[in-house]
Amino acid sequence: MARDQKTKQRYEEEMRMASDQRLDDAIDRDIDDGRLRADQHNGQYGVLPPNTEALEAPEAKEAQGILPELSREDWKRVHLMRPGTRLQTGDKYLDLRDLLRGELVATGEETVATSSLLVHKNDIDYEIWNRLLGRGDRNFTG
Repeated sequence: MARDQKTKQRYEEEMRMASDQRLDDAIDRDIDDGRLRADQHNGQYGVLPPNTEALEAPEAKEAQGILPELSREDWKRVHLMRPGTRLQTGDKYLDLRDLLRGELVATGEETVATSSLLVHKNDIDYEIWNRLLGRGDRNFTG
């Protein structure tokens, strides 16, 4: 009986170790895939053209006041959504007037309000998106 118990324990330990190894391998693959995508990423759907309007619109000037640490070149990479535009279901957005709220996930029934400065995650590169969320150089203290 004791021998069967030891065999069972050894088998369970081997299965745990194999499971842990598979999990570690999957995490390593995800990290490698993330690095590869980050190296290639200039926006959710490819290289975005510079947004020259972003430096001229009154809303953009207000946004620049909210985030003065972003350079002129950074602002060329920010595409603000026009009021009245319908949000796409499941997509992520960020309101520059309410940064502490964080990412908003659309249900598909919302439109861009005139009182918001909305940025669509798909229309901005990951570096600027992360900085806006405070994951980069910017720290929000509330």
